[in-house]
Amino acid sequence: MTAPSKTFVIKGVGEAIITSASDGSTVARLLRLGDMKLSLNFPTEKIYGGDGLYPFDTIDKERTATVSFTNNEFDPDFLKAAMGATVTPNGTTEVQVMGEAKTIPSGTPYTVDLANKTTAIETSVKVRYADTGQEFTKTTTPTTGQFSYATGTLTFASADAGKNILIDYKYTVTDGTLASVLTTGQIPVVQIVHVSTFKDASGNDMKLTATIYRAKANGTMEINRARGTAATHALEFEILDPGRPDKKMIDFAIARV
Repeated sequence: MTAPSKTFVIKGVGEAIITSASDGSTVARLLRLGDMKLSLNFPTEKIYGGDGLYPFDTIDKERTATVSFTNNEFDPDFLKAAMGATVTPNGTTEVQVMGEAKTIPSGTPYTVDLANKTTAIETSVKVRYADTGQEFTKTTTPTTGQFSYATGTLTFASADAGKNILIDYKYTVTDGTLASVLTTGQIPVVQIVHVSTFKDASGNDMKLTATIYRAKANGTMEINRARGTAATHALEFEILDPGRPDKKMIDFAIARV
């Protein structure tokens, strides 16, 4: 196969995988990228001398390099890459219910069952009138504006019979994913591999693979949510000196496939 031209137009945004720099384990995959930006900054300082108005030389200053991604699909593993969060899949997780609508029966018993009564968390239950928003008070023997609770069943006073109410509460599931951001979480040092597949001007399939040997999140992760649009999730990394004997920091591999 003839070697590809070294000049071509890059199309598309590609995909990326983030792995631990210490043991190679997968930290996160970015498979629904919205954009990817690699910035290499190499400032110089001008040197002047004599009567000349223009510099006669420059000296290299400290260089910086960053890579940033916006992913259009959320994965809690992004929190691992950004700040060393713990992510536990297929485990016990709390789910918040907001404003579950119920009507207190017009006749005895004046009880209401939560939709998720078997795993509801009692301390999280809050009840309010649907029309005024005024909250009920939890007690053992309810009167007007009060309720009692027992294993997912709420009991009200006869004075509130027929009233429409809204209930906020949490319940647990056993097959959820819990991502916890810890006060002691450490930002991991990672390796990032980004690959973009596209066709060149002659219709050949091309791959451009960028390998960043050592990087660390720069302390920012954005989860942007807005009305009428899908959320986006932004990560930015500082590219670090990997300390390799060959001095490589980033490799760009170009191949026809």
